[in-house]
Amino acid sequence: MLGLVRRVIAAGDPGSRERGAERRRIAAEERYAHGEKRGRAVSARAVREWIAAYEAKGVAGLCRKAREDRRSSRVILSRKWDALAQASGLSEEVSNAVRRHVERRVKGLFAKGQSARVIQFDVQPYVMKLSRDSGIVADDESLRRACLLPASFISQFSAFGHLHTYRADAGRSAATQTPRIRRSREHLRPMEWVAGDVHHIDIMFQREDGSLCTPKAIAWLDLATNRAFITPVLLDKGKGITRDLVIKSFIDMCADKNWGVPTHPYVDNGGEYNWGETVHDLSMLKVDFQMHFDGPHGMRKSKPYNPQAKVIETAFAGLEKRVF
Repeated sequence: MLGLVRRVIAAGDPGSRERGAERRRIAAEERYAHGEKRGRAVSARAVREWIAAYEAKGVAGLCRKAREDRRSSRVILSRKWDALAQASGLSEEVSNAVRRHVERRVKGLFAKGQSARVIQFDVQPYVMKLSRDSGIVADDESLRRACLLPASFISQFSAFGHLHTYRADAGRSAATQTPRIRRSREHLRPMEWVAGDVHHIDIMFQREDGSLCTPKAIAWLDLATNRAFITPVLLDKGKGITRDLVIKSFIDMCADKNWGVPTHPYVDNGGEYNWGETVHDLSMLKVDFQMHFDGPHGMRKSKPYNPQAKVIETAFAGLEKRVF
């Protein structure tokens, strides 16, 4: 549109024959490229109106105007309900008050974790009672149909379901609602921070009694070098990873000449990592013998329900795809 207007303006002065000839040429050659008129010829009159708007307001004159009633609802609850309210003589003020009460109820149900489909039916009796109390006169069947709110009305408040996620599902909330912070590990020294976790390897083994099991990996990841120290464990049927097994794996890592004692073991909040002062004492020995490790020491535990904060989880994903 702007290009066509500039073509006409460049052809000559306002009211000149050159401009008129250019408008007619555009009407003969050009077609609408978008919208409802797509493919239809551009009329000389339309070009003349565009030029007038451009000369009066500039580029803004060629822009489509926004609807004045944009973001304002043209119905209160639904067309059926609005018709009943109007037939019963309800004022606009009373009808809007009913809408506010219904909105509050729908938001609350989303915040409790209900789905839009369930809310649509659960809120119907509430809307019927409000309608009766507000003065709507109608038979039960007509009122029931009018008070079944449209799915579009219900779904516009679905964002309040995030409250339920925040309150009831800490893990999902941490994964989807918590902003991410990218941190660099370039400043870390080897064995300064070592993350620990237990991973269930997706490989099936058969025990001597014929039962199937999957090996468990007690793993330690050096965050400075991305080296992994892994102790695989095949457990008896019905048994799980215990504190003794995790401590034995930790001792094996400390005794390995290529590893040693970490300054900060970084683990989750599982009971298998409740070691008392064991790690603290080992870290104290390390600080005494290697004075270049300054500052606090000892075991650190990750924030509960925040698995994405543990780099070792990403390492497990890579091991499953490329190694196991």
